[in-house]
Amino acid sequence: MAYVYYGVMKLLPKGMWRLLALLPLLAFYVYMPLKLGTVFERGLLSFFFTWLTSFKLVLLCWDAGPASDPWAIATFPRFLAVMNLSLHLKTQSSRASRIAPESDKSKLWYIVLLRLFFKFIFLAMIIASYSFRAQLPWWVIYILYSAQVYITPSLIFDGVSLLASVALGIETEPAFNKPFLSDSLTDFWGRRWNLLISNLMRVAVYEPVLCFDSQKLSRLPLWPRSLALFLCLVVSGLMHELIFFYMTLSPPTWDATAFFTLHGIMSVFEIFIRRKFRIKVIKLVSVPITLCVMFFSALWLFYPSVCRGGTDFKAISEFQHFFRNFLPQYYPS
Repeated sequence: MAYVYYGVMKLLPKGMWRLLALLPLLAFYVYMPLKLGTVFERGLLSFFFTWLTSFKLVLLCWDAGPASDPWAIATFPRFLAVMNLSLHLKTQSSRASRIAPESDKSKLWYIVLLRLFFKFIFLAMIIASYSFRAQLPWWVIYILYSAQVYITPSLIFDGVSLLASVALGIETEPAFNKPFLSDSLTDFWGRRWNLLISNLMRVAVYEPVLCFDSQKLSRLPLWPRSLALFLCLVVSGLMHELIFFYMTLSPPTWDATAFFTLHGIMSVFEIFIRRKFRIKVIKLVSVPITLCVMFFSALWLFYPSVCRGGTDFKAISEFQHFFRNFLPQYYPS
């Protein structure tokens, strides 16, 4: 990042020259996860660097993306935090509006810390329950998997945000916004699930698609915003396919790409039905339907791609090893 900040950004004009200068770093990010020893390490590092940081580096070649924000690029520590920790700053127009008053920072600090504590305990309970998986129905195991898929990254992102808020005196947006309350697929993917990815896809894919000539897009079967949403989910599927390749060290099956492509099609269809017929479904009905669609489509396409080769057992074993060292009285050898 020092090479990017002090060399590429200051010495080269925006455009292809920057991209050419960054190619060795992008290649390193693609190669690096293969040399890591555990499933968790390969998944975590490929998510942060091979996906998030690499996308932001490419956007930065044209002075776009999160790291092009004047506040983020003003000093190297801020640039480093935004690029490598994938912080999502609250989007006010000035630096002063981003710095929270002492009372707000104190409140934020305690709230996030308390949330971290409860998520950590909940994750420990999930990992402990896997010791009894032989006695659990298959659907309970996959519900536990779903809870872990939500709790683990949420715990990591909240911890990173807490450290950044205390160290830099900033306010950050939460990475998740209660996805279990989603009342539609577009609500789930666009406004509630992993907002770090949503915001990056908006800049990297969604907005560039909308920049095309509207007359050209009007000849396509989907209107521009629906096409942009669909392409965001397809790109997300391809990147998940790459991450699962790193985690499993097995050739891709393209199930993850199919999962996100399917959700892209369903999201576009959902938008069409909602706008065509002006249908409004109460949340008491729409939320369970949305969660059931997510769960059963994940059973069909998402989990098989990440569980192949016993990768789920390896990941669980790594988590159990961590909690055994951290809480030995609850995780005997």
